[in-house]
Amino acid sequence: MGFFKQPAQKVAGHRLGFWQAAHLSIQGDKHVRDGSPCQDESDSRALEDGAWAYVVVADGHGSDRHFRSDRGSALAVAAMRDTFHAFRNRARDLGEPGIDELAQLWEIEAGEVVARWRAKVHADLVTRPAQVPGKTEGERGLVRYLDDFAKRNGYAQLEMLFWQLRRFEEYARGAISKEAALLGPLPYFNDPAWDQAKFGGWQAKAYGTTVLGVLIGPDSLHWVQLGDGAMVQIVGGEATYLVPPPPEALGNLTPSLCDEDAQQELRYGTSLIRNGKIPSAVLLTTDGVPNSFAEIGGFFAFCQELAKAAPDLTQRLPGWLREMSRKGSGDDVSVAMAWLTELPAKRHDPPVEVPSDPHENTGEIVEATAEPVDERGGEELDIQCQATQGGRDPGTGRQVVEGDDAGPLEPGHPVEAADGPGKGSDRGVEDGR
Repeated sequence: MGFFKQPAQKVAGHRLGFWQAAHLSIQGDKHVRDGSPCQDESDSRALEDGAWAYVVVADGHGSDRHFRSDRGSALAVAAMRDTFHAFRNRARDLGEPGIDELAQLWEIEAGEVVARWRAKVHADLVTRPAQVPGKTEGERGLVRYLDDFAKRNGYAQLEMLFWQLRRFEEYARGAISKEAALLGPLPYFNDPAWDQAKFGGWQAKAYGTTVLGVLIGPDSLHWVQLGDGAMVQIVGGEATYLVPPPPEALGNLTPSLCDEDAQQELRYGTSLIRNGKIPSAVLLTTDGVPNSFAEIGGFFAFCQELAKAAPDLTQRLPGWLREMSRKGSGDDVSVAMAWLTELPAKRHDPPVEVPSDPHENTGEIVEATAEPVDERGGEELDIQCQATQGGRDPGTGRQVVEGDDAGPLEPGHPVEAADGPGKGSDRGVEDGR
């Protein structure tokens, strides 16, 4: 697996039919200046001649405690990619499943995202354990974390942490011979199989990241949200949230895959696509993009312009995002977008029943409209679901293609520094978790 080199940029595009897709992650202006790696990751793909597409972004936390978050975000995208493919394979085995069957199947597969990520983190730690700095400088992020830990907790606690790091190195040497799939997800603090006193609890935190993903099929959208960032759809030329950001994400705090309660924080759902209300584009961004605008209206206007520029997106987006980070948040910025090149043939849609109480049904199916609403009164539907642990697959392959710099933002793309909390911040979960 390849990771960012400085200065960092990753871009790819696929043109296969009804749906096309492209994605881009740019190292933030502030990270370029201080020598930090880009902690964003993104991916997109059009599948089956454009009948399906997916988009995914992940944003690793920037504080010292999350010293491997650049790798954590890459593993999160890989876990999301595995989820998309597992869902499609199982859906294909069912022949022509209805929307109810698809929603139930998505609930199962989406619920495995946390476990898949923790399995990949476990395998990565065993392959490349964090080593206590010795005669050589050691892992740069780990050195910064140890310095910060000593300031916060004192040198007596630092000595304990050194001891735990060394014990984990011994554990990794003993586990390296195992097949990665047999390692399973990294255990939680309260797992009796994990010796907390011996190994410590720094492992998952080191890889802390958010993840947002959407899989688009011929009749439905299937989404996952854990942490901040934006999930946007374009319907009738207007941008609105596909799913609003989680209410727990405030300022520099966000739900994260590294949280002990990540399984409970995970949100996912299925939305039915109907004729006349088909999104022309679906966009995901990390929080460095909306944080570059003073108001949400400016961000939505930018998303609308991206949708209009879709045919030339891979050429124009690099310059736009570099300028955005420089003038706006200073953070890493990522965009993953899928867009329609033509509408599918019309079909007859079956009636859809909306549950009388949307909070009672964890497998809720919602019509995909410009603003998801309850048919009874215009209230936003809470599409949150609960998940269970399981699933194993440590594979982390990905494609990286360099894109061209398209120059500064064009007129009509104002970028203003955000005034609120979180502007230009390397936010993580450290101070709030």
